[in-house]
Amino acid sequence: MKSNPVIIWLDVAESSNDEARRAIDSLDNLSVVAVRCQTKGRGQRTNTWETAPGQNLTFSIVLKDLVILPSEQIAISQITALSVVDFLALHGIEAKIKLPNDIYVGYKKICGILIENSICSNNMKWSIIGVGINVNQTTFPSSLPNPTSILLECDRTKLDLDTNPDLLLNLDTNLDLNTQLEYFHKIFSSYHTKYLSRRIETSLDELEHLFKSKLLAL
Repeated sequence: MKSNPVIIWLDVAESSNDEARRAIDSLDNLSVVAVRCQTKGRGQRTNTWETAPGQNLTFSIVLKDLVILPSEQIAISQITALSVVDFLALHGIEAKIKLPNDIYVGYKKICGILIENSICSNNMKWSIIGVGINVNQTTFPSSLPNPTSILLECDRTKLDLDTNPDLLLNLDTNLDLNTQLEYFHKIFSSYHTKYLSRRIETSLDELEHLFKSKLLAL
């Protein structure tokens, strides 16, 4: 695992997943393509992902050299969702996973995930993991029924800095997106190392159990 992740920031692009796919051959494993202003973000099926420019995290992580089988690709979705939940916990936010690929705080949506895989024969060639996390946005279009963000959910005046030094950088009015993405990548890379960098069936069983424990009960 690289100590310093390769994070490519783009000022404007239609979709981080599209940009990652175009550059897939030149990107290393665990590289990130992040977009400050995403104009045509995509969600599951034909859904769109709307985000205010410069206020949220919209990015894609490229996975290569996967050792899991195509039949086990659900593990990619699971480690991504768990990474978001753990990332939000850094801010004192308790989040849950809503199937298939949404993250909720209570009954409000804070994150969406779109994963696109390339399968050749019986091997996973690559995976592009698109993540949209609402970070600093506090007002949303009326067409979105239940959105929220880290800034709306995080009462940083009540955080105990002595028990969580990672939060020391998070006390400004707005959270620095570069720093937040590095936090997320560190968490995601830990899950990747444990569950996707080697094929051990018991590890995937453990991942499944952990994932189910974080599901939102509706």
